[in-house]
Amino acid sequence: SHAAHLWFGLNATFPGANFLQATAADCLPTVTHNFNESSKCVQIMDDVYEDLLVHQRIDRVLLSAKWRAETLNNVPATLEWLQAHRIQVTLFGPVASYDSPVPRLLVRAMRASDPDLPQHHRDESIRGLDAQMRLLAKLHGVEYVSMIDLFCSDIYCAVADAAGSPLLFDGEHFTMDGSLYAAKRLTDVGSSW
Repeated sequence: SHAAHLWFGLNATFPGANFLQATAADCLPTVTHNFNESSKCVQIMDDVYEDLLVHQRIDRVLLSAKWRAETLNNVPATLEWLQAHRIQVTLFGPVASYDSPVPRLLVRAMRASDPDLPQHHRDESIRGLDAQMRLLAKLHGVEYVSMIDLFCSDIYCAVADAAGSPLLFDGEHFTMDGSLYAAKRLTDVGSSW
């Protein structure tokens, strides 16, 4: 779902690119897996790596997931596998997450006349994870997209667009407006693809 929520915005914003989506729930998009991941998801990811990426011409892989510090152990091997197969890769970092659905927080903020209320419900540990993933990407020489940099300043993260529409429909997944916002921000920062 953390890769799927990017597809709409990328597809709309980069019409010259053909974005394929290979996503499944309950495992990470890595070449090796942890024991607690869904076997169905693992099979899909294995098919992507062992068949699709080996037999089809894919210019770039965009890796996105619900990353946590304890789940990054399989990412280096994945980056190395992609590089060994001469496939460019962009690693997307974690999205700012909230302890309540963002639309609910926005309504509470309006009722309380407190526009900063959603910021008090953000998981601040994500910034550390973002820094850890940025270093991981740098060590492996791959492009890194910090979703924190795209959405956040030092103290504030965007939760609604200029019209007031929520950018997330729950605590961590983009709405269509949020997906478009992320893709637009990618063009603003000059992504290499």
